[in-house]
Amino acid sequence: MGCVSLSATAQTVITQLDPVVVVGERAAPLSETLASVTVIDRAQIEAAHANDIAELLQGQAGMEVARPGPPGSPISVYIRGGASTHALVLLDGIPFYSESATGSSSPLEIIPLDLIEKIEIVPGGVPNIKGLTAPGGIIAITTRTAQDGASTQHYAAMVGSRSSGSLSAFRRWREAGSKLSLNASRQYTGGYGAINPQKYTAVNPGANPAMRNSVSLGWAHDLNVDTQVGVNLMQTRADVSWDNAWANAKTDDWLSRSKAEFNGVFVQSQLTPQWFARWDLQSALNESATLTNEVVNTDYGIYSTRHQLASWRNEYQLSPQTLLKAGLSHDRTQYTDSYLALDEKQVRASTVFGVEQKWGKALTTLDVSRVSDQKALAYLNRGLGAMYPLSDAWALMGQHNVTHRLPTIGELKAPSFGGNVNLKAERIKSSQLAIQFKGAHDLHRLTWFNAIYNNKIAAGQTLVDDPVWAAWGVKKLENIASSHNAGVEWSWRHQHKAWTWATSFTVQQPQVDGANTLLKNLSHQFGAVDVAYRFTSGDALSLKWFARSSQYNANPAGGNAFSAGYAVTKLGWSRPLGRDLTAQISVDNFFDRAHEPVAGFNGPPRGVFVAVHYQPKP
Repeated sequence: MGCVSLSATAQTVITQLDPVVVVGERAAPLSETLASVTVIDRAQIEAAHANDIAELLQGQAGMEVARPGPPGSPISVYIRGGASTHALVLLDGIPFYSESATGSSSPLEIIPLDLIEKIEIVPGGVPNIKGLTAPGGIIAITTRTAQDGASTQHYAAMVGSRSSGSLSAFRRWREAGSKLSLNASRQYTGGYGAINPQKYTAVNPGANPAMRNSVSLGWAHDLNVDTQVGVNLMQTRADVSWDNAWANAKTDDWLSRSKAEFNGVFVQSQLTPQWFARWDLQSALNESATLTNEVVNTDYGIYSTRHQLASWRNEYQLSPQTLLKAGLSHDRTQYTDSYLALDEKQVRASTVFGVEQKWGKALTTLDVSRVSDQKALAYLNRGLGAMYPLSDAWALMGQHNVTHRLPTIGELKAPSFGGNVNLKAERIKSSQLAIQFKGAHDLHRLTWFNAIYNNKIAAGQTLVDDPVWAAWGVKKLENIASSHNAGVEWSWRHQHKAWTWATSFTVQQPQVDGANTLLKNLSHQFGAVDVAYRFTSGDALSLKWFARSSQYNANPAGGNAFSAGYAVTKLGWSRPLGRDLTAQISVDNFFDRAHEPVAGFNGPPRGVFVAVHYQPKP
């Protein structure tokens, strides 16, 4: 999509030095979290000049993003060398992932930036987060309509290169213990040719346009000083054109039509001065259809995943030094695939327990969760963590977790992709050790990490039982592969006078154990620098520079190839036009560098985008 948002006010602090992080139900400053958490708040989102969530996440510490196609195309997120299926995405606490045969990846591309209030990224296995297991890490997204806060409103419009444009409106009312929030947005871009038609002759040589519409609502009411009830609703629809290197005719138009729906009802209460409890009933639907020349292509079909989640979570302050956590969750999932004629359901239940213990200024944590499914298989996830302050400025932190990823319905039942009902859960062991420095204007964190992936699901040597797919040479998925990744992350936040910046850099060594095979979509080095300067006139200038080394990818024709390393630069400028109005301009890929984020797929060329924001001051 085109650039949809810039800094809404010239006085906005683009990078908070030590923002508040919410892990489970407990809020704490970033400097007091055990994991190397990354926080992207609303001010940073507006100042990032990002076209979509893929660009916003690219370059964050320990995280890589792959998008084989134009803006709006499906994206995959890789945290510390783990597969995209290892990252748990939560939207207002609701699990957001597909049960398809390609693994439990999440269609993040369908979530518009205008909807997001904050993103918290927790790398490394997390055994207990809101009753769920995150084997590779968490991407927790809080929407603007779910966020509490004072009455406010914000309206924006954008036009730019490649016929891009967007409109968005957000309004929150708060009065007498009640809050109502509404958010709506519409985005369009004419796109660009995602694949070179001279290299892949089957693709349509035209551009790949994309359109996305979204609406959300949030309501909450304080029943009394200790108890609150609320409802959160969201719907998004998207049409994204894409290039198919296997198309029958160059004139064919290929389109991905997707939708996502999220609904949640909650009650939370401070039952006693020591006991906090929250109950949630939540549902999520994500559905995608492939169309050729505006007709559903029966060879690709329509597939959908629906989650229905009930959870009960508790925190009990046993003493000023001891916090106990416990909870239950029940997740009922349905997966349908029209091409494979699949309509399967599964039920998973989890029981979680945790304790946080303070020892003076030091802190230790223990988390355990038991996850079971309808086949009576149970897996135990556990984690240990510790933080020890060396002084007022310096601290040591460490964690060790063992988590599991259960096979998806598609991996168990879809013969066209090697479905095997005997698959076991993947097992992930992750460790990290960090040293942190917090000064008046700086927050540094240097983290060593090591992740070991066992029982990885991959194609084996045995043909599937289905004779049709066996004739095509499709082989069963098996628990055969193991890999590991070790590396170092460095992050630095700085805030002083007119300057703010955030820097992250990762060096890693991902590899498959016992085989001369490269892991796909992983760079050995990558990082980003975000810098902003605010003038006394109220104008603000920003720059983002992202770079990565080469990668090994799957190319559009189904083979494997390397994509070269590259670096791109984005510039932005904002100027207040009055008390309530701000104008901005941004330039993507400022030096117009030709690059391939994934082998065979073009990155966007230079683009210029102009936006206007109206936010009445109280």
